[in-house]
Order: sequence, then C-alpha cells, then structure tokens
Amino acid sequence: AELCARLVAQVSKREFDVLTTIASTDLPAPERLAAMAETFTRRALQAPNLAYAIIAEPVDPEVEEVRLKWRGRIAARFADVLADGVRDKYLACDDPEIAAACVTGAMMEAIIFSGRATSDRQDYGAIAGQVAVFCLGGVTPQTLDDTLIQFDKEA
Repeated sequence: AELCARLVAQVSKREFDVLTTIASTDLPAPERLAAMAETFTRRALQAPNLAYAIIAEPVDPEVEEVRLKWRGRIAARFADVLADGVRDKYLACDDPEIAAACVTGAMMEAIIFSGRATSDRQDYGAIAGQVAVFCLGGVTPQTLDDTLIQFDKEA
C-alpha cells in the first residue's frame, strides 16, 4: 500500500504540474480551462491502464487518501481558473470550488469510461476535445434559470 501510495502521488504530482503550467499562462480563463481539461484527458487516455489504476482501481484506504488529496489539488487548480473567469466575466458560476469539483469528476469519469472503450482506436484528441467542450459548457454565461424557463414553456 505504501508503494502504491507513492506511485499515485508521483503520477498525480506530474499531472498537477502540467495543469499548473497551463493555469499560469496569460490566456483568458475559458481557454486555460479548455486546455487543462483537454490536456489532462488526452494524457490520461494515452495510458488508460495507468489512468484507471490512479483514478478508480479499488485500493487500500492509505492509497485512497493520497488519491483524494491529489484530486482535491487538481480541483483547486481548476477552481483558481474558474474564479479568474468569473472575475473577468468570461465564465458564470456561483461557486468556483463546486464547479471545479464537477469538472474534475466529469473529466475523471470520462477518462475511465472512454479509456476502456477506445484503447484500440487511439482517438484521444477527439475524446479529450469533447471532454473540454463539456467542461467549459457547464460554466458558460447562460444561466440555469434561463434553461429551466425554456423547458417549462415546452412542457
């Protein structure tokens, strides 16, 4: 368990550092957010078995604790970019931390499901792009109230 925890920490730190580099650029927040989601997803899909082991493989509690710590750090990096986007009026969300948790969870689930389904096709870029579009769509300026009103009118 200790060896697995170190492996999870090492791989997670490497990916966190990549996200941090993207988050630190001067690009507008929506572009940084999309690049972060696309890059994280594409890199994970290139090694789907490792991604599954790091993200979802049943593990001892010691390993799960390390996994959750790094997942929280990744979500915090997304929250920083989301907060920048809200401040600069590029993005809309009431709570960047909650939105970041949603983005992180959506990315990781997409990696697990699409990684196993596409490991022989290697269309990682297309899948990663779809994940990025989905993640960005959740924080675009259209409000949920507008969407719900539209559904009410159709009902």
